[in-house]
Amino acid sequence: MSTKPDLLEFLDTDRRLKAIVRLLSVLCGPSLAGKRVVDLGCLEGGFSLAMAQLGATVLGVDARESNLDKARLLRDHFEMSNLDFVQADVKEFTRERFGTFDVILASAFSIISNRRFDGFGK
Repeated sequence: MSTKPDLLEFLDTDRRLKAIVRLLSVLCGPSLAGKRVVDLGCLEGGFSLAMAQLGATVLGVDARESNLDKARLLRDHFEMSNLDFVQADVKEFTRERFGTFDVILASAFSIISNRRFDGFGK
């Protein structure tokens, strides 16, 4: 799976991204300004970039440094100061380590672990 942010039309044509944005607009309104978003398993950062462009402060989390290199290049190209990326295993995602978030995206995978994620609650 890829978020394909290197394709210019990705932000306008990706059906998964459109569905996420549509759902978030219902839940949060047309802007994500003031919201904290974490993108678990962010891959190359395409969804993270889209959330940042909607005004959110976004943290992309991925285990692969090669993915994060691409994601950081994307962030720098678009000059998104509200977008950051960190290398970490999402199975170790906790509130104590990363804080709390208004929106948690986990679109890059379907099953992570059979144990409870302490970071997913308020």
